Amino acid sequence: MEEIWKDIKGFEGLYQVSSLGNIKSIRLSGMDNHYRKNRGHFLLKPTQKNNKYYQVVLYVGLVRFYKSIHRLVAETFIPNTENKKTVNHINGIKTDNRVDNLEWCTAKENTQHAMATGLMNNKGENSTKALLEWDDVYDIKIIHQMFGLSPRKIADKYGVHKDTIRTILNGKHWKSLPINL
Repeated sequence: MEEIWKDIKGFEGLYQVSSLGNIKSIRLSGMDNHYRKNRGHFLLKPTQKNNKYYQVVLYVGLVRFYKSIHRLVAETFIPNTENKKTVNHINGIKTDNRVDNLEWCTAKENTQHAMATGLMNNKGENSTKALLEWDDVYDIKIIHQMFGLSPRKIADKYGVHKDTIRTILNGKHWKSLPINL
């Protein structure tokens, strides 16, 4: 694939993004609002945000802007006719910012893609809503079976609502726990 460069919207004449996910600065410098173009340009070195997405810092004067590379590529090269807000990495590799690996999607579509490709496991303690861990649930089942404690007493011990304990005991939640008592 040939690398195509385009100006970054809002940073025209200062920075460009490529279809392969590279960012370059078109070096401008100056004093007293008189700018001159220096020789050539240089590629910006991205940093990883939260050990996932690459980002770069773009400057306009002394003002600093942190921009995610995948979003810059999508905004520049991929039409967003349905006005979707999220950019998805099709192959699941968050550092692969080539235009042919990106697509616009909704947050729900992005989550569904992550679940379908195994990038996200939303079961048990991996759930974003989980209040307990595997060991806690195992202990809850043991405590209930061996000592007959009520869901309310168990809930007080673990700092959760009694209905949370009930859903564990009746098998509605934490179904994927590998042990059934």
